[in-house]
Amino acid sequence: MGHGVIATSPANIRRMTSTLHAIFRDQLEQPNGNMDKAMQFFMQATSTGAQEDYSWLGAIPAFEQWLDSRPMTKLRQFGYTIRNVEFANGIECFLNEIEDDKTGQIEMKVRSLADGYPQHVFDQFVSLLEGGVTADCYDGKKFFATDHVEGDSGAQINYGTSALADTSFEAAYAQMLELKNDKGKNMNIVPTHLWTTPSQMTTAKEIVTAEKLASGATNTNANMVGLIIIPGLAVSTNWGLVDLSKMQKPFIKQNRRGVNFTAMDGQTEAQMFYNRKVAYGADCREGYGYGFWQCMHFDVGA
Repeated sequence: MGHGVIATSPANIRRMTSTLHAIFRDQLEQPNGNMDKAMQFFMQATSTGAQEDYSWLGAIPAFEQWLDSRPMTKLRQFGYTIRNVEFANGIECFLNEIEDDKTGQIEMKVRSLADGYPQHVFDQFVSLLEGGVTADCYDGKKFFATDHVEGDSGAQINYGTSALADTSFEAAYAQMLELKNDKGKNMNIVPTHLWTTPSQMTTAKEIVTAEKLASGATNTNANMVGLIIIPGLAVSTNWGLVDLSKMQKPFIKQNRRGVNFTAMDGQTEAQMFYNRKVAYGADCREGYGYGFWQCMHFDVGA
């Protein structure tokens, strides 16, 4: 490819498809900053059917003293289901384009085809993040809400309307530290990162990295958490905190079928015969949903 004329005989087309498949897989393995950023927020689950039930979501039993018999806690049944959806993209190439390709443009198109998957994962992450103020999670409340209750936890908050500032950061941090499980015991949620949009990056850095405040006083918030900048949010004032240290994560990525590279490149296929085209595509089958609200705090900002 990209070195002189490419013959369009069936054998050469098949060889080209094999090469493009390898190129596609190679591109999928390349680092992708946005996908890597998004994957930190996902708890991954393997799916074996059309949908999966997550009724087990909720507070994890704490250790207790073993006296006469092992302490056992019955997991609360909430009833939360994530359905698998098929996602796909594709490109078409005329045989003349293949025959005349001297600069590897088809290879670049296939690499772009592969790049569509990490962008898709990031888009799903952003959709979950933005949708959390209106979408229900496993306890029947909005994922970001002011009235989460489980057993003896009392009403708990992971949603606010404050602008990003030292004081609002400290208030949200303190709220997460005090979150309780269904027995009223502390859940040991400790924020690891402040997340926000690119337009608030300077403010965020001042809050979590500056050694001194504008007044000259010592910044007691310095180096308490890391910083994650999330592009693509519709509201530039959004910000929040997240605990990424736990196995439990805010969101769920449910994997039913991994990314496939497929081709319609046979000489006997109608698309080739009538339209002198070959087609390449990628597809996957997976689901996305909400996990542990306790791990994430969201502020609309102002």
